[in-house]
Amino acid sequence: MYGKLEEEQAKLSDGKDEVFGKLPGLPKDSWMLPRLASAAKTRIAHLESLMRELEKEADADDTAREPHEDQHAEFIRQGSIHMQQRAKAREAANKAIEAMRSAQERCKEEQEKLAEGRLQVHLVQAQVLSLKQIMDS
Repeated sequence: MYGKLEEEQAKLSDGKDEVFGKLPGLPKDSWMLPRLASAAKTRIAHLESLMRELEKEADADDTAREPHEDQHAEFIRQGSIHMQQRAKAREAANKAIEAMRSAQERCKEEQEKLAEGRLQVHLVQAQVLSLKQIMDS
């Protein structure tokens, strides 16, 4: 389509050069002016129709691109939502891991306290047994 337009513009500019080159001798070439005006109007009308076709094609291209652009924008939006969800899930997982580590630490501390308590119980039991033995003897 653009090639046609360029050809027509070349024809029009070639015609202008031929016609306007002869304008200084207007009195002897004046009989051509109505024909040249008619040819110019015809070419202008043809160029305008080519321009309308180009505009229609451009509008059709724009119309065809809009849904694609909408799909692309929707894809980007969905990707952004997905990334936000992943970030929230990662944050929740990190919090859960931290809570589990904290619980493990508390558990270890309680086990150590329990072990100390058992040791003390064993020591007390040993003292009780030794006192019993002393008392029995």
